[in-house]
Amino acid sequence: SMTGDAPYVLRGAAPGQGIVQAAATPNTPPHRVLRIYDYRANLDLVNLVIQNGVTANYGGGLLFEGSRLRMVNVAFRGNAAGLGGGGLYFQGGVNGLSRANNVLFAGNYATVFGGGAALLPLGRL
Repeated sequence: SMTGDAPYVLRGAAPGQGIVQAAATPNTPPHRVLRIYDYRANLDLVNLVIQNGVTANYGGGLLFEGSRLRMVNVAFRGNAAGLGGGGLYFQGGVNGLSRANNVLFAGNYATVFGGGAALLPLGRL
C-alpha cells in the first residue's frame, strides 16, 4: 500500500510515448482523464501525454488535490473543463508545484478560468 509520504509515479517509457487519455478524439468523453484526491499525496508525472478529457467542473485532463506535484516531459492536449483548469487543476499542499520541466499545454479549454492550467496552492508554487 502507498502512504501519503510516498509519491504516486506515472511514467512513460520516453517523452511523448506514455499516453493517458479519456478518448481517442477530443471533446467526446463525459469524464476527465485522471483524478487524485488525497491531500497527503505526492505525484510525479514523467514522459506523459494527458489528453482528451472533458468535465463539467474542474480539471479535464488532471484534477489533483494533493501535497506536491512534479512534472517532467509532460503534455496536456485537447482537454476541457466547464469551470477551471482545462488541462490541469492543481490544488496543492504546503510543498506546492515543486518541479515543472518541459511541460506543454496545447488545445485545452476552460469556460471560466485556467484554460491550460489552474494552480491553486495552499502553500507555495
